[in-house]
Amino acid sequence: MPETRNLPTANCSIRKKLLFHLALKKPDADQGVGYAVHRLTTISGIEPGRIVSVMCKLRAISLVGFFMLVGASSGRADSIIGYFNLSCPSGGCYSPYNGPIQPVAPGGEIILTLNTNGTIDATLDSYGLPINTFGLRDYMSPPLLLSGYSPTAPTYPEASIQDDFGFQNIGFYCPDCGTTESWMIGTPGEFTSVWQLLNNTDSSVDFFLLTQGTGVNVSWGADAQPYSPISSTPEPGSFVLLGTGVLGVLGAIRRRLAGSSRA
Repeated sequence: MPETRNLPTANCSIRKKLLFHLALKKPDADQGVGYAVHRLTTISGIEPGRIVSVMCKLRAISLVGFFMLVGASSGRADSIIGYFNLSCPSGGCYSPYNGPIQPVAPGGEIILTLNTNGTIDATLDSYGLPINTFGLRDYMSPPLLLSGYSPTAPTYPEASIQDDFGFQNIGFYCPDCGTTESWMIGTPGEFTSVWQLLNNTDSSVDFFLLTQGTGVNVSWGADAQPYSPISSTPEPGSFVLLGTGVLGVLGAIRRRLAGSSRA
């Protein structure tokens, strides 16, 4: 029976495999981790217990890092963004007219973000031109509730809109708005994803914006795409995962130092 007094006492599956391989005079290369430890011991001359201890720590640190990455990914907000970079020169870019939609330099953006209570926050920026009308191609029954407008209350806060790109079931008309506007969509518990909004087939774009130019209004269309906002305030889950990772690393360092002092 091999000498095992220097093996780590921690509950680590690697220790069991090492004991099995040290019991063999000729370890089989197909046995995985235990064989690797046997070879490292033979080549380096380092006692098996020290090698296994380091392997256990590295495995623990790797697991912590993996769960931190998974948690950070799942902790990102469910958001979409649409850039108003589409135009309809013919004035009829929807069925049955089907005029061509042309890409242009963007004249604004809309960001939708799912809240934890099942509502959606909307933020509209028209890149310097005053906002007149906004709509999105939702087709829900009953119609969506739009509320909490800031900084300007629209003249018509909930309006259906017929425009160059088709029919937007919900939106607002605000001739007194400035260049930015934010509001809330829906009621608590209504949504599990922002993509639930965009389910109307009567529009050739996801969002419509009408801006007020000098003596002329300009129509813009936008399509939604996934959006990953960079937040300066980490979510609580990120703090927990970060703290867990730090504690895990500190614990590994402490055990290593303790092992060195015993040696």
